[in-house]
Amino acid sequence: MMLWKIKLIGLGVVLLCTSHCLRAQEKESAEVFLEEYTDQFQECFFEALKQKSIANYDKAINLLLQCGKYSSNQKVLDYELARVYMANKQYLKAQDYALRALNDQPENPWILSTLLGILRAQGSDLQLFQERIPWDNITLKKNLASLYFEKTD
Repeated sequence: MMLWKIKLIGLGVVLLCTSHCLRAQEKESAEVFLEEYTDQFQECFFEALKQKSIANYDKAINLLLQCGKYSSNQKVLDYELARVYMANKQYLKAQDYALRALNDQPENPWILSTLLGILRAQGSDLQLFQERIPWDNITLKKNLASLYFEKTD
């Protein structure tokens, strides 16, 4: 009985220490994340999304390009610029930004789907961009197969 109580107390101490360490790591991680995005970037980025949602594409494009001054995280900007240019029917610019975003994040299925939508709108084919797509990425190939499979349903 006494041994059981000692084990229970030991387990409680371990759990308390572990949860305290995890909370400290979460707090540090959140601080690092918040530092990455400046207030100016956030204001500019969300204003761009707002403008895109009301179909004010030119203003959204200008705001997204301006966001590049406030953050070095081009990945999300390239993807959003591709989407806005596509919505504005500026397919060549949309294609360039989508390809840049895909090369930065080849595992992201949303970027691949956006690129396929842009190419479909132009009547173009993915095979034309063989040298600009990271085909060595297995996840990209799986995502492409999934997207083509969903398209045929």
